[in-house]
Amino acid sequence: MADLFQKSPGTFIATNNTPQNCRKTMKRDVRACRQCGKKIFGRSDKKFCNHACRNVWNNENRFHTKSALNLVNAILKRNRNVLRNILPDSVKTIRIQKIQLEAQGFNFSYFTSACKRKNGQVFFFCYEFGYVPVGNECYFIVKNRPG
Repeated sequence: MADLFQKSPGTFIATNNTPQNCRKTMKRDVRACRQCGKKIFGRSDKKFCNHACRNVWNNENRFHTKSALNLVNAILKRNRNVLRNILPDSVKTIRIQKIQLEAQGFNFSYFTSACKRKNGQVFFFCYEFGYVPVGNECYFIVKNRPG
């Protein structure tokens, strides 16, 4: 059994080296804030010295992920807008040449889904607008998915 003596009210010091009795006298690892490098006090799992440092670190580290997603979303949005501008509301389908789509900034590498029909045709969709190649560098543009 370890000998304990009271250093001050509520603080006890163990005189032997058993882990159960030395918790309050063990030297803790000095941790540094991930953002600014200041010493951290408090919980053992704390990684930042304050909320501001945590927010700055998270914002900086999420920027790269967000920028890649924003790039893809911008291309998809542009593709959708090109298809929407080509297909009037009153028309269900329209035939257009590939060069006309490319001239308006359409990127054929980006689409939200593809749908293969029983006859083997593959419709590529950019949200609610779809397109299908019909030979001779032409495409049919449709709104909504075909049945």
